[in-house]
Amino acid sequence: MGELTLERAVTIEALDACDDFEAARQLLLGADALLSTLEAIHLDEMQMTRFMTGQRLALGLTMRGRVRVYGPNKMLLGTAQVNDRGVLEPERLIAH
Repeated sequence: MGELTLERAVTIEALDACDDFEAARQLLLGADALLSTLEAIHLDEMQMTRFMTGQRLALGLTMRGRVRVYGPNKMLLGTAQVNDRGVLEPERLIAH
């Protein structure tokens, strides 16, 4: 799904050489790197609350198929399907 390449790979040795957790974290890609080829949908606070409880959202979207979904704080919430009516249907949610 994502466009991962060996050029962006990080060795265990490079991670071990980091002084602290935050430095090591900066070397790694986020979980959404695996979903980078999917269209992104950004939700507001109310939509996010409904989405995270598994509710479908009638957003009138024009795209179709699987998408990655973000909350208002740009945090990855999970993946969803957009059906033929443009409704966002939660698929896989990430617990935060």
